[in-house]
Amino acid sequence: MNFPVPRIINSTLAEAIAAGCDCVMLKHVGYPISINCSEGVGNVYTAFRFGTLDRTLVETFVYTEPINALLVGAKDPFTNAIHISDIWWVNGTDVQNLTYRERYILVRLNAHKLDPRFQMVLTYPIQAAQELWKTVMKEPKAYCGLVCRKSKDTAAGALYVIRYYETEPRAL
Repeated sequence: MNFPVPRIINSTLAEAIAAGCDCVMLKHVGYPISINCSEGVGNVYTAFRFGTLDRTLVETFVYTEPINALLVGAKDPFTNAIHISDIWWVNGTDVQNLTYRERYILVRLNAHKLDPRFQMVLTYPIQAAQELWKTVMKEPKAYCGLVCRKSKDTAAGALYVIRYYETEPRAL
């Protein structure tokens, strides 16, 4: 199975809206990961490093709820929390060509089956970006910006990233 490497576009909110983004989420501090869950064992791998799907095993965990999936997210190096933002495969079915809206529903149905340190990244309408930005500025150790996307995109769709720090804190 081939996995897409999402195109990351450094952006402003105005550029993301002009590109057609209609949803936004907080960008958690951490490095990108993929989580492969099968037969009660989950493997966490680094992902998207240097523009490729790097499959370096970071950790293994055991879970009890039935889930066979490939989840995508970020791992916080300070708290060890894992933030799940997408799903690309579930119960033997490749779901990369579903819209983000459809895959987000699948994340909601499956992320809770793992232990509590696995948290689903909440997605909001793009109109919430200004208010979310205030949260980023208040919690710079937990969040490093916003990610905007199009809810109708497949897994290969671009992610528009609005970073809080480039060299210093900046405005939205």
